[in-house]
Amino acid sequence: MELSVMETKAHHLSLTYKALKKLGITYFSYGLIQEGRIMCSCFSNQEWGALYKKKSYCKVDPLFLGVIRSNLPLIVWDACRPEDVDGQRIMQERNDICKIKSGLTIGLLNKNKKEIIALGAEVSSKEFYGLLKEEQYLSEIHHIIKCFYAPLEGI
Repeated sequence: MELSVMETKAHHLSLTYKALKKLGITYFSYGLIQEGRIMCSCFSNQEWGALYKKKSYCKVDPLFLGVIRSNLPLIVWDACRPEDVDGQRIMQERNDICKIKSGLTIGLLNKNKKEIIALGAEVSSKEFYGLLKEEQYLSEIHHIIKCFYAPLEGI
């Protein structure tokens, strides 16, 4: 029995999320943007992903806009203090729905496309960023992300 493309992508995301969860990363999202349009996106938390898309949060999400408009390569969520109420609300809503306390968003420029990867954790910012200082921990995250990318290279 052959899996559909959507089933294959969902399975791939599930494997990536399970591997990250073993490291304490309980939230993962990815977006591929070209010419200001989201070409594909995926969220480890389906409820949040559906809400994000339904409400077009990408239009006001300070993390997304920080990468798209400002070309910021790294946004530490605790350091992001949106001035507008919508931005604050979206970040809090994500944290509540996904049950996360800390995280970071990474923006990558890949040819003429921008990519966004977000990682979040249920632990405090201090604990999460402390883990990110450990070489072995970073190496494992790098390996998982590399495996996530392998099937996406043709996009």
